[in-house]
Amino acid sequence: MFFKFRAPASALAPIFHCGWLAGVAAAAACLAGDAQTAVQPSYPAAALAGYTRAAAAPQPIAVKPAPAPDVRAESPTPRTVDCLATAVYYEARGESVVGREAVAQVILNRIHKGGWPKNVCAVVFQGRGSGVCQFSFACNGAMRGPREHLAWRDARRIATKVLAGEASNHVGAATYFHAIWAGMHRGAIRLGGQVFYT
Repeated sequence: MFFKFRAPASALAPIFHCGWLAGVAAAAACLAGDAQTAVQPSYPAAALAGYTRAAAAPQPIAVKPAPAPDVRAESPTPRTVDCLATAVYYEARGESVVGREAVAQVILNRIHKGGWPKNVCAVVFQGRGSGVCQFSFACNGAMRGPREHLAWRDARRIATKVLAGEASNHVGAATYFHAIWAGMHRGAIRLGGQVFYT
């Protein structure tokens, strides 16, 4: 003779709550209220195939400017000072002293890096004969207009200081710059209304 045993659903609920798949010992410990002894169910590696741990959020990286080379490319002759001052005047005369020094620094950095001419005047006026200038003032006729006396005097003073290696380097080895409205670059340094980058 066979007997059928039917347990009420309410009697089975704690067993399912404690994790039937965890095994009899773990379920018994859970039902007894021994949270220290109860173990979590373990699943075979095959059951976990295709699942990956969520990647940790990327940490921010502090970007420091690369060290600049020796900036004394040439002795500050009147011609060299005028060439560098011209770039400072037309590219940054509305900027702070730091911003103007940074423009001069970029020109000296180019001299030390491959791909550009090896003297200040050649870097400042690169491309002038072809009509495709590195600096727009050298091609667009801006130099034909009168200069503001005080701004020009300040540009010459800054050029002399940078050529002599007496100015602080705020842009590391940066070889490019442009107005902030043209966008930022990874690792760029912002000074006033301009950004500097390599």
